[in-house]
Amino acid sequence: MRILTKVLALGLYVTSCLRPAEPGTAPAGLPKVVAPLTEGTWTWIGKMNTGNQTSDVVVTVGVKAVGDTWVIRHVVSSPGRDDAIDIGTLDRQTMECIGREAVQGPMTMKLDTKGGKVKGSITVSGRVQTIETDAGGPLFADGIAARQSIVALPLAEGYTTTYRTLDPQLKPRIVELKVAGTEKVTVAAGSFEALRVETRALDGAPEPMTLWMDKGSRKLVKMAAVIGPTTVSAELK
Repeated sequence: MRILTKVLALGLYVTSCLRPAEPGTAPAGLPKVVAPLTEGTWTWIGKMNTGNQTSDVVVTVGVKAVGDTWVIRHVVSSPGRDDAIDIGTLDRQTMECIGREAVQGPMTMKLDTKGGKVKGSITVSGRVQTIETDAGGPLFADGIAARQSIVALPLAEGYTTTYRTLDPQLKPRIVELKVAGTEKVTVAAGSFEALRVETRALDGAPEPMTLWMDKGSRKLVKMAAVIGPTTVSAELK
């Protein structure tokens, strides 16, 4: 059954045909976590560019400790589109993604992903598709939550690691992360001495992304990404 799956990617909704996943090839386990997340709510402002079309986006990011989990909630608003909500539930000690939910217009998604065993469903306009597959190992955060969770890693100049996540078609993807250096960046929230963190997929389309993390507070202050034919940029307000 062909189903339209709209996946949140900082305001970009990727329409795809869902395919069975195959196990990934990253080493078992997850990147080492050295710092907790910070509870709070932040607002990002950004733009999406596809061809000659440019759209403004406003992203509200909330991080909350709930029992032995972190719940990371993103709400993306963009003119002409329904608000998109993406929620990741992570293990507080390891940042493993154990649950994922998304809502946007007529689409809802709810997944249990503990241990890399992906189970759940996607519903579009009342049509339900059951999902059950093996990602080949535990997922580090997942979706947009992964961008917020990298601040928990032992980031420093020269640091590199790999981790497993899901691509927009819910296939496992191995991502390489490296800290390329330190830069001074100025955004709406102020000026920061930031680590430049670069990620790219090792299998499939690279879809590179660059994140800037303030060295002092360990919060993300700026990002730029290529997602299919679209470029996305955003900064902390």
